[in-house]
Amino acid sequence: MLHDLAFSIPEKFAGGLLDGSIVRYGTLLKDAGSGQILAHLQETGLAHQLLSKVGLHSFTPWGAVATVADMASSGYANVQLHQLKGMVEAMQVLQYANIGVAAAGLGVSAVGFAVINRRLKGLKTDIEQLTARMEKQFEALNDTHWREHFSRIQVYVDRADRAFQLAEPKSEWLMIEAKLNEESSYLAHTLQDHLDSHHFDVEWFKQLTSSLLLCDSVRMKCLVHADELKVARSTASAVGMGYTELFDSISATRLADKMTRCSTDINQDERALFRKHQQAAQLISNHLQEVTDAAISKPLLIEHLIDHKVSGSRYLEQIAAHDQHPGILLTT
Repeated sequence: MLHDLAFSIPEKFAGGLLDGSIVRYGTLLKDAGSGQILAHLQETGLAHQLLSKVGLHSFTPWGAVATVADMASSGYANVQLHQLKGMVEAMQVLQYANIGVAAAGLGVSAVGFAVINRRLKGLKTDIEQLTARMEKQFEALNDTHWREHFSRIQVYVDRADRAFQLAEPKSEWLMIEAKLNEESSYLAHTLQDHLDSHHFDVEWFKQLTSSLLLCDSVRMKCLVHADELKVARSTASAVGMGYTELFDSISATRLADKMTRCSTDINQDERALFRKHQQAAQLISNHLQEVTDAAISKPLLIEHLIDHKVSGSRYLEQIAAHDQHPGILLTT
């Protein structure tokens, strides 16, 4: 349980982060000299509540999301009194440049299955609209079965939510995780095929990436709810390795080149277009690196829970109900 673990709010480590004696890697805080893990960053239910009040979503690590500095200096900070401002300041202390990245995977997701399903529905609508607008060279995407896969994912997430009503939900959650593993594999392969294609649509890529993050988050929640923490740890390791293989090759230069080659703006000089796309590509590349680092560090959080004999289901209940701080640090 949370009261059985040593935890603090992120600001506790502000001095070390500022002077460089503490470094953040993914959702880990480490001693810069020894490499010792000092704390694991974990979101709470309050984080989603605050983000939703300013129109932001978890699992949306893209440039359209306001930067932390923007939120700190704009009207965003006035929407939710001191709590939102405190969240923004904490993300600054932890050296997150984009609050959407911070919301994309801090520990085990505290977002409920029903909320995730609503987000999936929105992503499906966005992808349908993008696909409808695509020119003839993207028609191959229409021939894929992505709609069927999305529908199955939504059914499984809905079943995960309704499993709370079962007397023995564990077997249901384990079945759902196994099915979503297949869907996650499909999404990852579709993303890879799109990256390898001569034609590339960056918005389609971003939406499908968000869908992959959501799918894998539900898989982790199912395993933790089922108290299968050792399986959750090995699954988290596999997810981290998968993101490394998928996203590490996506440099800003490669992305900008693909965006330029597939641009519909034929009136601009190619070099000018490349420079225009380079900044956006750099943001996407940075965000994907943050997502990958968070995934790679997640197995160590699960191991921390195993070492402290924490019940996975009770842990999720308590971080979802925590309403004092949007993020907590589980200290070692």
